[in-house]
Amino acid sequence: DKGLPVAFEATVTYYNSALYTLFVQDDGAGIYVSPKTDAKLVPGDRVLIRGRTHGSFRPYVISNSISLLHHGAQPEPVPATYSELIRGQDDSLLVTIRGIVRTIDRNSNLNSDSFYFEVLTEGGYIVAHPDHLAAADLSDLLDAEVEVTGVAGGQFDGKYQMHGVQLNVSSPANLRILKRASASPWSLPLTPMDQIISGYQVTDRTQRVRVHGTITYYQPGSSVVLQDGNRSLWISTQTIDPLLVGDVVDATGFPESHNGFLALARGEIQDSHINTPIAPLPATREELTTSRHIFDLVSVEGRVMSAARGAAEDEYDLMAD
Repeated sequence: DKGLPVAFEATVTYYNSALYTLFVQDDGAGIYVSPKTDAKLVPGDRVLIRGRTHGSFRPYVISNSISLLHHGAQPEPVPATYSELIRGQDDSLLVTIRGIVRTIDRNSNLNSDSFYFEVLTEGGYIVAHPDHLAAADLSDLLDAEVEVTGVAGGQFDGKYQMHGVQLNVSSPANLRILKRASASPWSLPLTPMDQIISGYQVTDRTQRVRVHGTITYYQPGSSVVLQDGNRSLWISTQTIDPLLVGDVVDATGFPESHNGFLALARGEIQDSHINTPIAPLPATREELTTSRHIFDLVSVEGRVMSAARGAAEDEYDLMAD
């Protein structure tokens, strides 16, 4: 966070100028760099980076200059598991994972020829974002067992809280099909819509966790939101206990990523019956268009331009999660 000046050599493991994304690695350590360069860097390039440090989920470097020294070999990728990746142990390192492709979709924020796919591995799903993957490369990929090599990264919300794992894959050559699906998904026998549950199976080893915070929102039988300092969490719960906004509580349940945000499922709540309401944080519309204050208690000021019964254009202070 202090913006310390740095200068170091490293080898490029991933570079995408359109996404303004650069990962480099040296001697078993990887780091993300916000690139400032006109060079057409490719994996294996040895570079000299000058810039300043910046705080985030992990420290990264905002570059002032990147000098190409020479081209060489990439670091050897290390085998990685979902358990290691979701804990950030291999963040920014070149890794290899194995699993089964469950979905293939187009990137909505890039051109229509850009795809990503979800790989089910032992422990959880990993999203792979391969560069230059054409539609022709997708043939027979669904339900195939694959090996994917890429730079480990995370999926984050606006608070830079990690809620998933992704791989940045520089080339389709880093995607290898180990075993094709036994049958095309489009040749499977039709299943009546009311009988699809017969195909459902799951082995869930997700560990129960406990969190602590103050209630800022409560919908009995549905959900509760807890806040602790600058951290907030949505909890799905069936409890109908008479909880109060402002109560300090413990909650236990099972972590999940819900619609791209951290959440706790199957929550149970233990109320301390100590009521310490949290003061809402003033927020602007611009801040609320991102997830920077996701699940925080905030207040906004504005003018009501329409209403069910009169009071149009009266000024109100609004407080909400």
